Amino acid sequence: RSGGPLECQAAIAHWFSAELGHLEDGAAITVPLERMDDGAATLRGPTGEAMAVEALWCGLPGKAWQTRAPIALNRSAEARWPSSIVCRTGARLTCSTP
Repeated sequence: RSGGPLECQAAIAHWFSAELGHLEDGAAITVPLERMDDGAATLRGPTGEAMAVEALWCGLPGKAWQTRAPIALNRSAEARWPSSIVCRTGARLTCSTP
């Protein structure tokens, strides 16, 4: 629960971070994911390369890491790939696979 906007980020391969977007109250963001042969969930980097996702979270703008709400990734072999996670704000942040 934040009572205001949130920003979502990811920790990706080689200790980089990526902005996933900002969520205003009642808005949604979709994070497209792919799966590598070794089971790693990936996001496409700015030049199109697949980068392993270490963690996803949303938190308050400007301090998203310090106020983060972690987003669980389904890394199981049974998960549908490619996949996506949709996060919505409202009374609380909810994230799910569509």
